Amino acid sequence: MVSVVDMETYIKGVIPLEMSNDWPLEALKAQAVAARTYTLYKIETGGNHGTDADICTDSTCCQAYLSAEKAASNWGEKAELYETKIDNAVAGTDGETILYGGAPILAVFHSSSAGMTRSS
Repeated sequence: MVSVVDMETYIKGVIPLEMSNDWPLEALKAQAVAARTYTLYKIETGGNHGTDADICTDSTCCQAYLSAEKAASNWGEKAELYETKIDNAVAGTDGETILYGGAPILAVFHSSSAGMTRSS
């Protein structure tokens, strides 16, 4: 099933599944910029979903995503706090992306590395 959402709504659905909502606001802002950049890269390069979609919700392929309604039901009593924090992170970076040569970079990221990473 393909859903149509605007960029900022999509980024709000990515952040809580790609990192902890308890992390500082500045970390959430950095994630918003990385996620927005990655999304634009997929859109501009045609991604790997043909004509069906620009990006998917599979974290092994693109980025994890959860609708605001589903996220709020998972958060319980902290829903309002987390929604506000994520909204602030996305609004505080509105339109910010990482470009090289005028084009979005492939802003890949991961939530955990088991203590090590490899050179790119």
